[in-house]
Amino acid sequence: MGYDIENMVKIYAAIRAATELEPMPDDAMDNLVGASGVILAEIIKTKAKTDAAAAAKFRFVGDIIDDEKSLGVLFNNEDELAQSAVDDLNALRDKQWGEIMGEVA
Repeated sequence: MGYDIENMVKIYAAIRAATELEPMPDDAMDNLVGASGVILAEIIKTKAKTDAAAAAKFRFVGDIIDDEKSLGVLFNNEDELAQSAVDDLNALRDKQWGEIMGEVA
C-alpha cells in the first residue's frame, strides 16, 4: 500500500522530535526509533506520483544527510533513500514525457 510521502515525512519529523524528549524509558525510546525505521522504509518504498511528492522526497534526503545525530548511512539508509528519490523522479519524468509524446503523436 502506498502512503502519502509528504505526510510520512511529517510523521518521521514528529517521531524524531519525540526522541529528543529525555529522559524517557528505554523501551519507549526503542519503540520510537523502531517506528522511525518503519516510516523511513515506507518513504523509500513509496513511489512519488507527483512533482510535489518527488520534491518532498528530495527535501527529506537533504534533511537526513544534514541530520548530525542520525549518522545517515548507518541508521537511515541515506544512499537507498537518495537512489529511491532519483528513481522516482526518472519514472515520473518518463511518464510525463510519454504523455506529452502521446498527445503530440
